[in-house]
Amino acid sequence: MTGPGGGAAVTQVAPGQNKSFSFKALAPGLYVYHCATPMVAQHISNGMYGMILVEPEGGLSPVEREFYIMQGELYTAERHGSQGLQEFSLDKLLDEQAEHFMFNGNMDALTQTYKMEADVGDDVRIFFGVGGPNATSSFHVIGEIFDKVYDQASLTSPPLTDVQTTLVPRAVRPWLSSRSIIPASSSWWTMHYRAWRRDWLASSMSMARRMPTCSTLKRPTTPTLATNRFI
Repeated sequence: MTGPGGGAAVTQVAPGQNKSFSFKALAPGLYVYHCATPMVAQHISNGMYGMILVEPEGGLSPVEREFYIMQGELYTAERHGSQGLQEFSLDKLLDEQAEHFMFNGNMDALTQTYKMEADVGDDVRIFFGVGGPNATSSFHVIGEIFDKVYDQASLTSPPLTDVQTTLVPRAVRPWLSSRSIIPASSSWWTMHYRAWRRDWLASSMSMARRMPTCSTLKRPTTPTLATNRFI
């Protein structure tokens, strides 16, 4: 949304009220939305953010798999791993000391609840964003190179090519495309954002690669690579 506050005043809804508004999407791209009601950072930490994809006329090129991934943080009074209801810690938020880093709002969202799967040879498109409110992301797939990275999700600029790691600031999003080259014996991609302390506090992201059955494979005379493309 363009204009002061991005439409925040229009969307203020008091208890018992109902409101709606509409807007016209003018510029293609991938956009982050988030809460703009004080305290904004607390509301964002609690999950009031997301992404909107505005496709260009004619749409995007077809691919076999598309994945939506957003990184977020929780600032709890208790330490990481504590059980039960967790209270919000304003001090930790202001000190930027998150106890939890999440993908898609849950510690196991992409490993247990909604596993990401692709077949060998699939074209894969990843829409990745950072809700924040504080941390950035150096998004990276271990053992992989992105064929294309649409930096800042701009569709009117040429994409970067052959990228290993892409920096994603908070409230910003790229989308990623690459021909992924992985040894055929590997069945998982591990995705992380290159901050090792945070990786310890975060749920991991993995994508299962469905391999052909053994009966369809022939032993090669030289090592071969199974490939996927990230578009």
